[in-house]
Amino acid sequence: MERESLNTMKVFLSPLMPFLLLLLLPGGIFSSDCPKDCSCIPSTSIFCYQRNSPTLPSGLDTSTRNLYLFSNGIEGIKSADFDGLVNLEMLDLSQNKLTHLPDRVFETLTSLKNLDLSSNQITQISEKSFHGVTQLQRLYLQ
Repeated sequence: MERESLNTMKVFLSPLMPFLLLLLLPGGIFSSDCPKDCSCIPSTSIFCYQRNSPTLPSGLDTSTRNLYLFSNGIEGIKSADFDGLVNLEMLDLSQNKLTHLPDRVFETLTSLKNLDLSSNQITQISEKSFHGVTQLQRLYLQ
């Protein structure tokens, strides 16, 4: 029984290991253009965890496809924060301090498929918050 549990854990953790290791590495180890206090895989993913900043990091690579900004203390977002991120498919803003989503805030994210807004304090979502996000397949709010 114990061995079966261990095998299940190995199967679950194996695909996650590269991402878990990224969280432990200092920012910029994969890319010199990586935002401060983040870890990056060039042209693919940016991981920013527990930056303790009320805003998004600046200087995001426009070719980024996955942006993980969970548990950063982000208090607000605006559409200009995402300018140029037309290739972004995954945006994780979970476990922050967001309280509302402005009109058209994600409008420039025309390739966005997955959006995680869970574990925030969102009390207001405009009917136009998701305007233009036509590719969205998964939205996490709880």
